[in-house]
Amino acid sequence: MTKEELHEQLRAEYTRDNWKKIVNAIFPNREFFATEEPVDMTKQAQRDLTQKIIRFGNIKLDDGNSLALYEVQLKTNATHLTRNRVGLRNLITNEVIPGVVDGALIVYNQPGHGDWRFSFYSKSKYWDDEGNEIKKETHPKRYTYVLGKGETCVTPRERFWHLVEKRTRTIKDVLEAFSVEKVSKEFFVKYKKHYQSFVDSLIESPYKANIFGSNEKAIRDFIKKMLGRIVFLQFLQKKGWLDVPLDKHYGEGNKNFLAEFFEANKNDAFYTNCLVPLFFETLNNPKGEIFKVTGTKFPYLNGGLFERDEIEKKAKADFIVFKKELFENLFSFFGEYNFTIDESTPDDLDVGIDPEMLGHIFENLLEDNREKGAFYTPKLIVQYMCQEVLIQYLELHLGKHEAIANFIRYKDRGDEKAKDNFIRNNASKIEKLLDDVKICDPAIGSGAFPMGLLQEIFHAKLALDWTLLDKKGEVKRAIIQNSIYGVDKDKGAVDIARLRFWLSLIVDEEVKKGEKPQPLPNFDYKIMQGDSLLESFKGYSLKYHDIQEEPQQTDLFNTQTQVNLFKKTHTDLAKLEKDFFDPKNNHRKEEIRNEIDALVAHSIEQSFKDLIAEKKKTATSISKNIAPDRSKKAKQEKTIATLQAGIEDMQQALKDIKPLLKKDEKPWFMWHLYFKDVFDKGGFDIVIGNPPYIRQESITDIKPYLEKIDGKPNYEVYNSTSDIYTYFFELGHKILKNDKGVFSYICSKQYTRGRFGQKLREHLVNKAIISGYIDFHEVQVFGATVDTSIIFFQKSQTIPEKYTFLYCLVGNDIQKNIPLIEYVEKNGWMMGKDILNPNSWSFAPKNEIDIIKQIESFGKRLIDYGIKINLGIKTGFNDAFYLSKEIKDFLIKAEPKSEQLIVKLLRGRNIKRYVSNFADTWLLNTHNGYKDIPAIRVEEDYPKVFEYLKQFKTKLEKRGDKGWHWTNLRNCTYIDEFKEPKVTWITLSDKANFLYDKEGYFVNNSAYFFTGQNLKYYTAILNSKLVEWYFNYIATHSGVGTNRWEKTYVEQIPIPEIPKDEMKPFEILVDYITFIKKYSQRISPYTPNDHMAANFEELVDACVYELYFKEHMEEKGLTVLNEVKQLLKSIDHLNEKTQADKIVKIINAMYDEYKSTDNIIRRRILDFPVKSPDIINVIQNG
Repeated sequence: MTKEELHEQLRAEYTRDNWKKIVNAIFPNREFFATEEPVDMTKQAQRDLTQKIIRFGNIKLDDGNSLALYEVQLKTNATHLTRNRVGLRNLITNEVIPGVVDGALIVYNQPGHGDWRFSFYSKSKYWDDEGNEIKKETHPKRYTYVLGKGETCVTPRERFWHLVEKRTRTIKDVLEAFSVEKVSKEFFVKYKKHYQSFVDSLIESPYKANIFGSNEKAIRDFIKKMLGRIVFLQFLQKKGWLDVPLDKHYGEGNKNFLAEFFEANKNDAFYTNCLVPLFFETLNNPKGEIFKVTGTKFPYLNGGLFERDEIEKKAKADFIVFKKELFENLFSFFGEYNFTIDESTPDDLDVGIDPEMLGHIFENLLEDNREKGAFYTPKLIVQYMCQEVLIQYLELHLGKHEAIANFIRYKDRGDEKAKDNFIRNNASKIEKLLDDVKICDPAIGSGAFPMGLLQEIFHAKLALDWTLLDKKGEVKRAIIQNSIYGVDKDKGAVDIARLRFWLSLIVDEEVKKGEKPQPLPNFDYKIMQGDSLLESFKGYSLKYHDIQEEPQQTDLFNTQTQVNLFKKTHTDLAKLEKDFFDPKNNHRKEEIRNEIDALVAHSIEQSFKDLIAEKKKTATSISKNIAPDRSKKAKQEKTIATLQAGIEDMQQALKDIKPLLKKDEKPWFMWHLYFKDVFDKGGFDIVIGNPPYIRQESITDIKPYLEKIDGKPNYEVYNSTSDIYTYFFELGHKILKNDKGVFSYICSKQYTRGRFGQKLREHLVNKAIISGYIDFHEVQVFGATVDTSIIFFQKSQTIPEKYTFLYCLVGNDIQKNIPLIEYVEKNGWMMGKDILNPNSWSFAPKNEIDIIKQIESFGKRLIDYGIKINLGIKTGFNDAFYLSKEIKDFLIKAEPKSEQLIVKLLRGRNIKRYVSNFADTWLLNTHNGYKDIPAIRVEEDYPKVFEYLKQFKTKLEKRGDKGWHWTNLRNCTYIDEFKEPKVTWITLSDKANFLYDKEGYFVNNSAYFFTGQNLKYYTAILNSKLVEWYFNYIATHSGVGTNRWEKTYVEQIPIPEIPKDEMKPFEILVDYITFIKKYSQRISPYTPNDHMAANFEELVDACVYELYFKEHMEEKGLTVLNEVKQLLKSIDHLNEKTQADKIVKIINAMYDEYKSTDNIIRRRILDFPVKSPDIINVIQNG
């Protein structure tokens, strides 16, 4: 059989002879029974769903495993052959008995259906070391293909042909042939290439300027939306809803419409002549059921998906021309994949191209995701978070009960016959709570979390009431309308989130014979564009509230007339939004939208006008009462001038905001206006999400508004160095109900330890009850070096003095594709509130928490010594400013005075513990001026250097980090400090690597440094085991086995404050270790230098322990500091180059004395693990 013939057989209607041909081709070593063996149908499901099950052969694999061959003939209309994978698999599981047969190849067919299903099932059983029986079986949703008429069958063809070509076939080979986990990644890579081709075609065309105003982001959004619509139709055609002949019903349409439609209209005007009328004149037209191009029926979809946006409303936009090859390649690509209409669950790992999987694909296409701090949250984590917040929500209202968790996680209703069945007895309450819950994701992205909660609520409702099985689409619509809300700054994200919800609805939409598909609901006021963090514009609040209900608040809107106006606005707007969602009002959609826009515009304008009038009134009042006293008069005049400036500023803001009201994207979001129905009931029940991770340097434009609104403090957690996600915490807390609100975010965990997060930590401890914390430690959740955690908390009016919460440290032992709850239940433990210290949240077992507290109590933070930590030099383009020895020598020879610009450079990798490894790399220090020193004028004063830099001019001009001229480095106010003695260290390291540098090296931006007094003492402490152990608890991890030794954490390290003379042994030990590590010859004939250095580092560790645990060590007879002082002899007065022999002699003598068998220091150090098992041993050995 050829590859093409195999493909034909896979796409043909099922017959047993055809299937035998396929088996013959793939498995030469097979046996077909002369007489088929019917399977006794002992299960009720077998009798309900099947006409017969037969076994008619065996396959012997080359590894000794055997497979049975089964055919399952289903009853007509008994089940969804293409969708019910779990139910079908369970029909045959009892036939696979480990030790008798190792697996089964099963074909399912159903009379009257062109499709058939081909599945692989395997089961094994073994016992662990404790005698527990362990069963393993293939997942029902991962090892199966739908084949037959109308299916592309490209993936199974390729996988099965690979088996045909193999000389030997093992059970592992069969597993790989059926496992289609890699399909999603492969699809995304190819999809992105097609997406980019369309984008490039517009960027290189006149349309870029004529239609898109040279805005490349607008082009990317346009293409995302166009391709999103096409993908949506790929799914829709599988339901038979497209290209329906006039004499047929919906469901009987062309399931390969798009590819055939393009083939019939293959030209460069395909978008203009075919897609434009299809999108905007047919699918979005309640009166346009007949598509003029094909003369066939298409459903009216509505929902906003096929509405024109701001760009598409331009007349020229309809006439964009794409080369036909772009669409030809796109539809050819789509033809390689099977688009299923089966919404995936976390168990259903990337099978085919299903609606849920598209969320991942589209999320990755969102505008500059990583730069914007947007990361796609893995499906299993979404499921865990969604289930946990739902469990906590129900428990807060019904009381804590194990049955709630089992019901939400496993849809287990418990023993139906038991009188005390909690779920049955509380079913009506649970149902009402699920109906009433209000859920929001304030940074919705592609909608993963609200979509996850939609699925959880949906399946919970089905588990409570099986009669809803026939109303799935209706149930989902109700959940979305009543419960789901979301906001995102990126319009592209909002479009994608809405698309996912529409896809979710069509999955369960069934059309009865003779009826039309229901139009999609409108999500315009459910999933909205806006900046979640700013309910303001240019520093003026846009927040609406009723001061009669909230007298403690004062805001812009503080007069009775305003309250009445806003009450009316709120009431009208809420009703209009509800009407807008309902497809029944589609004939009024534009009218309703205009009314909503007018109400919003009027409210905003009126609020500005009233505030301006109030300020004018105040200014007039002061003007009429000018005091005769000169000093008072001056103050009054200054107040009037300030008020007048404020009035002018507000008038300008009002002028600026008006044109933005008509735009699709707005730089604010009016929470209390748009979601008035929610805030009328106190706020959201659940806030959940993955807030963006954007560093504080990138949000300078909005920082003033995060800090203050209307001249008053805005965010309580504001810190000028806080990253953006910290504000999303306070926002989430604000929009939750005051009592029984549940919150969960997955985000960077730097806020738990960084100095910038102190206000946030205080906010959470004082205003919320932490209910769970999942620490991913070094596990790379996002495939990125963002140190991640999940936090759960509950908002409450009263915060208990003491409580416990679940903590789990997730290690690399977590298995892929295993539900997170299984790992948490096995490895989590309860922690007390007392570890939530405002200075740092150090999550650890109680005994380790006690050690941490003791370390902190005996030390003063490094920053409190007045030390300022600086980042190494940033060039913006290292290739130009980092010089090799050869280039350095060339420049100095060509222009001798350039030597004063060239300095020694240490990269991070050149910085080791106590010593450096200078790699002959030099820095061209064309600084931008500092203090009273002017900037280097390279072009005028250093022509040869200028000639050298010219080769990099294009890239140097484009870099962000540059000075006044492209040849200059960026501003660096501390550039002169590099030449001073300093302590420096590499940022990413698996251990402490602090270097005392007196050579005046510059360091690059992968390192930090500080200057000042007592540097050797600090070096000894910072390189100690104690600090390394402590740092593991206060810092974040890179995800690749290293810590981030960043400024914000290092400056928090507690250093004991001791007299100068008591620092001496530490300074001497630093001199010893540094010399030993640098010395090229062997110091002792008996001991390698690295061993000797390690022993002196051991002495440093022992002395450091005594600084922090002096009383404990005295009690245990373990003190060493006095003895070390007597042992050591200083060498800092000796020249390392000319007096090295004297230094060697001193160090040798000290070492021999320390290592002697009767040395008291040595004996006490050896006693550390035995006499201090709960402190020093924990630090030394974990």
